Amino acid sequence: MCAEAQVPEEKPAGDPIPAVDIEENAVSNLGIVASACNHKATGPHESISEVLVAARLRGTDSQAELVAGDVIRSVNGIPITSVKQLRSLIDAFKLGDAIALQVERKGKLMYVAFEID
Repeated sequence: MCAEAQVPEEKPAGDPIPAVDIEENAVSNLGIVASACNHKATGPHESISEVLVAARLRGTDSQAELVAGDVIRSVNGIPITSVKQLRSLIDAFKLGDAIALQVERKGKLMYVAFEID
């Protein structure tokens, strides 16, 4: 799970909340705002980059049943390493194409399958 996904219970005084660039991090075809997350893998020099679902966008008709806190690991078997890559892959699909996202939710791996509308 992404270390960045853990939110401190209390915000330190004087520490501003970082602004999220929604346009830069939005993946509109999935109806989400995402954030890249990195964490160490099993080896000391290995790291894994994945994409964390930070929030759902309102007013979208996406069939993807994603929730805030989900970590997207792959799209149709292609490992995801950045929000830009995720957006590019999803945008390349055409209406009716089938998509399977490998997602980690609450520590368990699962697949979210849907078609592009």
